[in-house]
Amino acid sequence: MGAMSSLRAARASQTRSGSHRRQRRVLAASALILTGVAGVVAVEAVLGFRGGSAPEPAGSPDGLIGEGDQSPLVLVVLGDSTGVAVGATDVDHGYPRLVAGALAAAAHRPVQLHVLSVSGARVADVLNQQLARVAGLAPDMVLLVVGGNDVVHLTRGRAARRDLRSLIRACSATGASVVVAGVPAMGTTRRVAGPLRSLIRLVEHRLDRVWREETSAADAVRVELARETGPAFAADGTLFSGDLFHPSDKGYALWARVLEGGVLRARAARSSPRRRPGVP
Repeated sequence: MGAMSSLRAARASQTRSGSHRRQRRVLAASALILTGVAGVVAVEAVLGFRGGSAPEPAGSPDGLIGEGDQSPLVLVVLGDSTGVAVGATDVDHGYPRLVAGALAAAAHRPVQLHVLSVSGARVADVLNQQLARVAGLAPDMVLLVVGGNDVVHLTRGRAARRDLRSLIRACSATGASVVVAGVPAMGTTRRVAGPLRSLIRLVEHRLDRVWREETSAADAVRVELARETGPAFAADGTLFSGDLFHPSDKGYALWARVLEGGVLRARAARSSPRRRPGVP
């Protein structure tokens, strides 16, 4: 009887111990969820409170860029507020028109620019709201610059990967060369400091790894936007516009120089099919 009692007591103790472990796991998971939610709220609150948002320049960035007798190359830009030059003095100083100008000069033919970017867009928004118009424009090249809002809203990596993969594949299916910018260096923003900036950098690096992997898997052209522009933005506050978040004219000029490299690389690969487009 004593042995049986001891066995029952041991089993009861194990049951209580297992129950406690499950409770601790649930509490830990709940804490992570609450931390994530708090992080989103904190980042969005700080970004919304400090400085507001720069206005979107008047006019459309769309149009025929450059001159020449040949039929124009068609460049479609997908993305967020940076695509419509928020923070710049006018659309001529935004990266789409600057990149289109560089492409026209290199190709010695005009470029028909179509900017489908929308302020506030995340990668899911580009997939669900902008992509439908791409095929009808018969693009030669698609330039995708998105990810900043995914960082701010702490988009989950799995969801971002799924949407980015679908987006790149659909753009490639149109016959266009696809150029994908890496996630911008959001951790350099002057509107956030301390722990929140560290959180933004962490999410930025995590999502940029997803961007890198999916771009490589699709054999698209990748532009290392954060690596090529981040140090300059961290060191020079004049690269930011008045809202301390979007690039200024000077900042967009830097972005354009980096993005041009990817677009020109894609054009060269398009002219030489034996080359892998993603390789410089």
